[in-house]
Amino acid sequence: MSENIVEPRLTPLQVEKTVFPRRAFGYDRGAVDAFRRDVAKEMERLVQRVRQLEQSERELLSEVGRFRELETTLKEAVLLGQRAADETRAAAHAEADAVLSEARAVARQLQQDAELQVQQMRQEVARLQAEREGLVAGLRALLEGFAARLETFIPATAAVSVPREEVQDGAVAARDAPREP
Repeated sequence: MSENIVEPRLTPLQVEKTVFPRRAFGYDRGAVDAFRRDVAKEMERLVQRVRQLEQSERELLSEVGRFRELETTLKEAVLLGQRAADETRAAAHAEADAVLSEARAVARQLQQDAELQVQQMRQEVARLQAEREGLVAGLRALLEGFAARLETFIPATAAVSVPREEVQDGAVAARDAPREP
């Protein structure tokens, strides 16, 4: 429907006020007047109904316009929501990648530190083994020196023979040691 009000070509007032020429043996004047009044009333009712429908049409068109604006606004809101969700998802993925990358770097550093500690421990173990071997060799030499001195102080007949294995183990049994009277 259009927004312009359509005026009828024939108004109810025109129908009611129209005067017909008289003729002999024509229609019953009262019946024609009553009919004209009825037609005028019906036309008036129809004109009012058309005006109501036109008003309703304008209101509905206005409401449709508001709905279209609302639809546009909602579409924009949905698009903004989708963009925000996409951006949030992308940011979350980026943050997760950063956290994962950092965790990997920390793991690599921890592994390197652990490997360095293992290497340092191996070096310390090797140093301690070398020190032990040096101490054992020194103690052996010391014991052999003591054994050699003892042989010079003890007469040959009273010499106690100490098996070399016991000297090498770094111990001379006290029971085998000579006692002075």
